[in-house]
Amino acid sequence: MPIFGKIFEKIVFNNLYYYLNVNNLLTGNQSGFRPGDSTTNQLLYLVSEIHEAFEDSKCLEVRTVFLDISKAFDKVWHEGLIFKLKQNGISGKLLKFFESYLYNRKQRVMINGSYSDYANIESGVPQGSVLGPLLFLVYINDLEKNIRSNVNFLADDTMLYSVMKDPSITATDLNHDLDIINKWAYQWKMEFNPDPTKQAKEVLFSCKKSSPVHPDLVFNGITVTKVDEHKHLGLILQSKLSFGRHLNEKMTKAKRIIGILKNLSIFLPLKTLNQMYKTLARSILITVILSTTCHKLCISLPLAYLCMT
Repeated sequence: MPIFGKIFEKIVFNNLYYYLNVNNLLTGNQSGFRPGDSTTNQLLYLVSEIHEAFEDSKCLEVRTVFLDISKAFDKVWHEGLIFKLKQNGISGKLLKFFESYLYNRKQRVMINGSYSDYANIESGVPQGSVLGPLLFLVYINDLEKNIRSNVNFLADDTMLYSVMKDPSITATDLNHDLDIINKWAYQWKMEFNPDPTKQAKEVLFSCKKSSPVHPDLVFNGITVTKVDEHKHLGLILQSKLSFGRHLNEKMTKAKRIIGILKNLSIFLPLKTLNQMYKTLARSILITVILSTTCHKLCISLPLAYLCMT
């Protein structure tokens, strides 16, 4: 995009975000593209919630379902987005601007110097643009409506969880919520986990020695797969909420980087190698050490997450 276009979009973004934020029109359960929020905040909150459940003698378990919208940014239906902007009080010239911004976009394919005919684009927000992420948040903002259990979003990553005291009630609530999400996706032309090989995953966080029988959960007509661990926002979450697998993975990554640097030592000067070590490996090793120490001290913060990137 031309630089003036980006500046103009930034001005619109700042004012639109301010309006939505001041009027509490954006859900507090959304961490994606929100200034002052992050993946770290969401993971710390989730881990804290699970630990509180573990410490509650009447609970001790949290049932969690992880969902993902397929090609989320490309599936934003333009007419639906304009409708939702109107619902949020956007009107007049600003609404006309967004209509002009979204409509009459075209695309074509080039193969070996040959071009296809142009096709109209009726969905999707421009990726790489300044306004795209905020428009996406507006579009999925009402996804949590009528949800009974807890829900957290980070852009298109959706997570449902229920602090469990009665397995039947929890299963009923989660199945209700999964049905609500499925209907929402159909209404607004989105898709959650359409690939049969990448279906929704469930992790039962539990510290019970003998867990009761939990009724199955169903999403998209398919039984939700039960797993002992799941990688969410870069952090491997295990059913016992230990971070051994995550730390081992990071240690393996650090060792691989150090091995590569060792092989490069005959070609590169020491100063360059030192900088590469500090940038690529040292931060991972320090965080692993801190995380292991915290685990031994029973500090329930997922410091391992800090080295996920």
